[in-house]
Amino acid sequence: MYEYNERTDNNHDNPSKIDKKFLDALSEFIQSIESEFDIMLPRSASLQFLSYYKIIDYIISQKLSKNIIIRLLCPLDEDSGRLTKQLVPFVGHKSIKLSLPKTSANSLFFIRDKKDIFSFSIDIQKQQQYDNKKNNRENNKDSNTIFSVNDWVYSKNVSIVRNTAYCFDMIWEEKENYDKIIKEKKHSELLFDVISHDIGNYHQIIRSSLDIVTSLFEKNK
Repeated sequence: MYEYNERTDNNHDNPSKIDKKFLDALSEFIQSIESEFDIMLPRSASLQFLSYYKIIDYIISQKLSKNIIIRLLCPLDEDSGRLTKQLVPFVGHKSIKLSLPKTSANSLFFIRDKKDIFSFSIDIQKQQQYDNKKNNRENNKDSNTIFSVNDWVYSKNVSIVRNTAYCFDMIWEEKENYDKIIKEKKHSELLFDVISHDIGNYHQIIRSSLDIVTSLFEKNK
């Protein structure tokens, strides 16, 4: 197990530049996947981070070359929707909602073949560009996302890997069950609407027929 803290690195002064040592270690980790790769992201911005630094491309290339199983747990919103649609053909995806404190830090977990884990934390900030105070309203429209890696950890500790993988599987299974319930509920509601509509039609036909019969009886009298 080794740990690296970017705060001690000179690159921390430039948060838009991610340390090459980190990217190389993560790339090597991804390239060594043999069968299964599980990814847990706490926020949609984490997915943007993976896209910005081409980490998603590494993952998809592994899928295409080794046909590995990739599962992704990530909140789904407008920001991540476009990226998620690109990943769907290659990655099994479940959208989740995590009740986490609102901080700039995000911890990402990568589980490789249920044998080892690569995790890291990133800070996400919005940088506003101002020309002067008078033009604040116009300049507020333009903002750039800045990512910086705080620290990263690699571990083959059996208990840590086992517990993390168990939590991932449990969340995945619960989300699958929830999606099935929602799907069955929608199907039941649709079936109820169809049956109600058909019964309503039959009821209207019967009422119309009774009105005709009643009018005929009245004429015969």
